Amino acid sequence: VAVRRLQPEILESLVAWELLSGRVPAAQALATRRVRVARASGSQQALGRALLDRARVGAGDARWADMERDAAAAVGAFQRASLDLLAAQARQVQADAQARQGRFEQAFEVQRDLTRRLEGLYREYFQQGALLREIERQASEAEVRAEAFAEAALRDPLTGAPNRAAAMTHLDNLLLRAGNGHPSAA
Repeated sequence: VAVRRLQPEILESLVAWELLSGRVPAAQALATRRVRVARASGSQQALGRALLDRARVGAGDARWADMERDAAAAVGAFQRASLDLLAAQARQVQADAQARQGRFEQAFEVQRDLTRRLEGLYREYFQQGALLREIERQASEAEVRAEAFAEAALRDPLTGAPNRAAAMTHLDNLLLRAGNGHPSAA
């Protein structure tokens, strides 16, 4: 590639193109370049994505040990960036690489850990949803109370007749209408 400085997104597309074209060594070289660019950026998310991409390229030519190493490094990068779902994807790739190498017990342990973590994520997701619904309910109730208080502030509590504040509000509205060229008396 003749372009001197490629953006990570362009490198990602080039890696995919090379893989689709069956040129795994070229895809591997571009994936490695993408990892270097991502490391230099300082973004853990970009680094994790680049490492995960290179791990998947490693599967293209059965480089299982490299695939496992990159997937494990991607897990770490995603965890540092608090991107749990992407870390789960990287763990899955790591387990696949271990299984391909015949290390089934290790792959099983990674899968079991992955299952526990995903269950925790689902639990947190549903708890947050319940909390959000409770907050929405409380906000709706507060809105109804605020409307009732606003209406009560304009009426005498004993008689229910409009009070001075209601009269002043009505006069302000009439003045505003008159200022806009509308008749102020009916």
